[in-house]
Amino acid sequence: MNAVGETFWLSHAADILADLGYEYDSSIDHTHAQEMAGTKAMAGEPNLLPSGLVNIPWLWSAIDVIHYFRRADGPGTPQQLVTEWRAKLDAAKRTGGTLTVIVHPYVSGTDDLRFEAIKTFLAAAAADKDVEILTGRELARRFRISKARASA
Repeated sequence: MNAVGETFWLSHAADILADLGYEYDSSIDHTHAQEMAGTKAMAGEPNLLPSGLVNIPWLWSAIDVIHYFRRADGPGTPQQLVTEWRAKLDAAKRTGGTLTVIVHPYVSGTDDLRFEAIKTFLAAAAADKDVEILTGRELARRFRISKARASA
């Protein structure tokens, strides 16, 4: 996001979403969210934006489009996706962080091998007793509760 986009987001869109009852946002990457929230939260931690929305972090490398079409070293394979996303999940587990994966139906849902890779990754995550799979709303609410407890 460029400076103009950030200014618009800070001054308009986030406030509108908060006024409409939205609880979280995940449209900006972690580094920009840190800057906007004025925090130094480690990668994988949600942030509270000035509007009151919880920002749920994500990484460019945990997006299927990036993996298959925009890698610096060329297109990734489905097996690489499983291996790399599992490594990211393991890192999030070690640090207590959050891993948000972004999957597009027009990328991973139109090819059998890519779809199988997503199923394999999600099945492994769901079977791991140290992993909780949450919706954005559930994560935002937990974050707010933990922030309230920390300030009490």
